Amino acid sequence: MTSLRPLVGLLLGAAGIAVVGSGGCRAREEATQQPPLGVLREVPIHPAAVPVSVQSASDAMETRYAVRVGPDTLAAWYRRRLTEGGWRLTGDTRAPDGTITLHAVRAGPPLWIMIRPRPQGSGSLLSLVGAATDADSTP
Repeated sequence: MTSLRPLVGLLLGAAGIAVVGSGGCRAREEATQQPPLGVLREVPIHPAAVPVSVQSASDAMETRYAVRVGPDTLAAWYRRRLTEGGWRLTGDTRAPDGTITLHAVRAGPPLWIMIRPRPQGSGSLLSLVGAATDADSTP
């Protein structure tokens, strides 16, 4: 999964988390209502989330949402829902800019959730990053 590292490195770097070794990756971006690929297919989406964009590479995908609830409320919702869904939280950090990053695992690829405060305190920006599964890459 070498092309997952650049996408995750870019996102985690933006969240203030150091990532070693990242290279370029070609990604496409488009607003979508379609279900995401791979591990993201099984991630609950907050009911107030509005799709903003999707970036995908051959083995990774990021979906972005605007959410009308604050970062702390959204993070608490994801902690609870992921735990109830069989995920194990292996990382939970807050950057100086208020970005909350959750890392979760269960059978299969890991999941990263970045929750950023929106300007003027008008809710949150949510990014879900995960890897495509082998089933997603078969023709």
